[in-house]
Amino acid sequence: MHVETIDHYLAGCVANGLRAQYPPAWPARFADCEEKVAARIAFHGISLLLWEADPVASGWPQGLTRTLRDEATGQSFWEESHRAAISPLLESLAEAGVEAVVLKGTALAYSLYPRPALRRRGDTDILVRERDKARTRRVFADCGFERVGDSLSFQEMWQAKGREGFDHFVDLHWRISASANLAKHLERGGVADTVIPIPALSRRAIGIDPIGNLVLVCMNRGLHEVFGYVAGDEKLHSGDRLIWAVDLHLICALLQPRDWARLVELAERSGTAVQVRAGLEFARRTLGTAVPGHVREALARDGGARDLNSYISTGSAMERLRLDLEACEGVLARASLVGSTIAPGPEKLRERYPDAAGWPIAALRGRRLVEGLFRLATGRG
Repeated sequence: MHVETIDHYLAGCVANGLRAQYPPAWPARFADCEEKVAARIAFHGISLLLWEADPVASGWPQGLTRTLRDEATGQSFWEESHRAAISPLLESLAEAGVEAVVLKGTALAYSLYPRPALRRRGDTDILVRERDKARTRRVFADCGFERVGDSLSFQEMWQAKGREGFDHFVDLHWRISASANLAKHLERGGVADTVIPIPALSRRAIGIDPIGNLVLVCMNRGLHEVFGYVAGDEKLHSGDRLIWAVDLHLICALLQPRDWARLVELAERSGTAVQVRAGLEFARRTLGTAVPGHVREALARDGGARDLNSYISTGSAMERLRLDLEACEGVLARASLVGSTIAPGPEKLRERYPDAAGWPIAALRGRRLVEGLFRLATGRG
């Protein structure tokens, strides 16, 4: 059974669920495909969405529904524990005078979804001003978070132990993207300039507004085509995760004519029209999301920023490095970028080679070196 066939069926299930309908009947041709379907559900991040649509009523196999129920239950428990870790952190950052803006999944979960747990994710993204880094780090440490993972140019990862034994991660940013090239365009375009309160998360929480988040979701799709998404021991190069289609569908349902006009303007200013149009088309194709024709036409006429489009479409790591270096401001930023590119840390290496999880770091570095030399020798960038 091809994954495209499974994904098409799962998209129909999600679309029905969004319209308060039961999923389509379980296809007879899916016999003996339960494990494959379960793997696709996990990839798409839609376990709880499907469980609440009541697949039992649509004749789903008992083994698969049990797996779905267990994953959905775990997702709900994780959400309760995650909020208990993140809410006091945001309160403490506000008390310390740090403006912390919640981005992407967590902002959407607590401002858009009927229940935050429905928005599956693995961490919370928080954006602070670079000048507040030292204060922010002290607050994180005081709240029981520990810095983990590799050092990157514009972001770092923090971890805390939560209830029920869950590990909770915060991706701390001081630029809106880990790529200097993308950050330049998103920041100049004002993608994170408009914020909204998120009282369901914390009384002091603020997050990027839905239109800005729509742009970020669309950008994530493009980036995952290039850099891949780790699912289990595989790295899948696909931007078509259904949870992102749900994000876009729910945002679009809120937009009024003036909001659509602002989205087109934001895409134009940030140079992201190509990626925004592709994301909206993905939501239309999979979930039947309503997007005004004049918006699609306006985005189609705008070719976006050439260097940003090249960054996302190129298969060459050297070309992406060149574009990022051009966008970096100052010698220190360029030196940091070159250093992390030449000698990536253990976390980036394990992310790059999920099939070699048991290898020592030295072996992974050797593998990366050999692959790099091969690409240079063969002219593959």
